[in-house]
Order: sequence, then C-alpha cells, then structure tokens
Amino acid sequence: MIQVNQRRRQGFTLIELLVVIAIIAVLIGLLLPAVQKVRESAANAQCKNNLKQIGIAIHKYHENAKRFPPAVLTRQASSPTTESSDWGPNWAVLILPNMEQGNLYQQYSTSIASYINDGNTTWRGLRGTKIPTFLCPVDDQNQNNFTGAGGGWARGNYAANAGPSFIQNTYGGTSDNGNFGWKGGGVMCANYGVSLQSLTNQDGSANTIMVAEVRAGTAPNDRRGVWAMGFAGSSIITGYANGDDPLPNSPNDCSDDVEGAPSDPNNGMGNWTSCPSQQATARSLHSGGVNVAMCDGSVRFISNNIAEQTYYQIGSRNDGQSPSNY
Repeated sequence: MIQVNQRRRQGFTLIELLVVIAIIAVLIGLLLPAVQKVRESAANAQCKNNLKQIGIAIHKYHENAKRFPPAVLTRQASSPTTESSDWGPNWAVLILPNMEQGNLYQQYSTSIASYINDGNTTWRGLRGTKIPTFLCPVDDQNQNNFTGAGGGWARGNYAANAGPSFIQNTYGGTSDNGNFGWKGGGVMCANYGVSLQSLTNQDGSANTIMVAEVRAGTAPNDRRGVWAMGFAGSSIITGYANGDDPLPNSPNDCSDDVEGAPSDPNNGMGNWTSCPSQQATARSLHSGGVNVAMCDGSVRFISNNIAEQTYYQIGSRNDGQSPSNY
C-alpha cells in the first residue's frame, strides 16, 4: 500500500492576516460614524424630552399661579446683573414641586416663600443638588460645579427666555424697543411671568420661546449653565439677536456679557468678562443648533443659521411680527 503524506495547514499566512486586519479596519471605519450618529440622535432625543418635562412643569405652575414663574425673584428695582446684587430663587427652583422634586423644595420652602419680603437666602442650600432633567447629555462640562457665590453650584443646561431686550430692561416684564425697533419682552423676567392669556393677545404661545438650551461654563469660575442661579447665561437667555450676540451659539469673542466668566471663543463660549451679567444667547453642543421649548409646550430645533430677525421674533412675546419659517 502506498502511503501519501498529508500535511495539515496550520494558521494563516502573514498576507492573509493583513488582509483580514484591513477588512476589519474598513468595517470599523464604516461603523463608527453610524454609531456616533445613533448616539447623537439618542442624546438629542433625551435633551428634547428634558425640555418637554420642563415645559410641563412650567405649565403646571401656571395652572396654580395663572402665569409663568418669574425668571428670578429680586428685591431691587432692576434685574440682578452682579453677584453682589440682591437676588433670590429663580424659575427652576420655583417649579421643583412639579418635577418630582417636592422633597427638595420643601426643605427650603420657608426661605423661598419669604425671600421677597425679608431677603432670606437659606434657599441657596439646594444649590449643589444635581437635577438630571436639567442636564443635557451632550454637555460633559455640566458635571463640574460653579465655584463662585459661595461655591458648589450644580450645573444646568436650560434657561428661561427673558427676551431679546437686555436683562436690565426686563424688570417686571417691561421692555424697550430692541434691535429692530420692536418690543423685545420675554416670557419670564425679573419678578414677572407672562400669562397664556396675554400671549394669546400678543404674539401667541406657539411663536414664542419659553425655555432654551445653554451650555455649562468651560471653567469653574464661569457662571454660565447653573440651574438655580437667576443670571443671564446661568439660567436665563436675554439680550440676544442684538449686537455681538446675534444668533444661537454666536462664535464672537465677546458675544455674551456674563460677569467674571472667561472668554473661550475657541470652544464656542465667547464672553465680555468685565461686563455684568446682562446678555446671553442660547447655546448647545448639538450639531448645528439648539433645542428650545415654545410657550405652547412644543419642542423645536433652532438652527445656528436662523436669520437674526427671525431669532428676535421668536424670542420676543410682543414684537407684533409674524416669524418666518424657522
């Protein structure tokens, strides 16, 4: 019998291994953008859901108070623009009972209720509490607290709309003629919240921003994006569609005016550091724009490329103009 020697093949050749590695690399290169897109989509959906929940909480507040909450309570005759100002609880604190945060609110309810009469600041004890619904998942800076005003202020990514007029002109909901010669009143201002009935008689709830995104400061001493602090840029947008802060995510070096905050235009956070907190536009890390909740509770995406005039129109409750498509 003739025996045939059969050699069993062991493993792959070097060329075959290189081909397999190359194929895997190509597949990974194709999959990564798809995975990233899915993650961005999921984060965007979560952010919009946060705004939806915040909108519901504000409307519940309206059911009881017959108007939206004030952007901030203050005991002085102008909106607070400096840390040394007399400033109290903001809109986000006032809606806590409607956001399943009733226990937190009750711990400081006496101070919250009495502040406007006696200046009680005990309410600030809640400042370090992180509220998940106030945090946009794409902003990794929102895990770092703000170090000013006693320190330990937890971050947040949503801001009441005080309108495109500057914050010091919105005390009690009044407003001057703004960038386009129109009124630029907001829906939540110092010691003032608009009623839905008033909105119906003005520009309409579906045409007016209620809450918009803001970014957390990129430095510990940047007060932008602080949920319980009622300042421009912290939890209020105001003075936008004006001057050097014309659009969402305005890239200009001195675009926002937020007291003491560093200017970081390379990261999309320009600021005029020496100014008091009187101007801030909507900002986010979503690609191409920001999410906003309108006064009727609907949530929309506003492009960075929106016309400045249209941005002004949807920010103002009383300009008397019909906004173009946005």
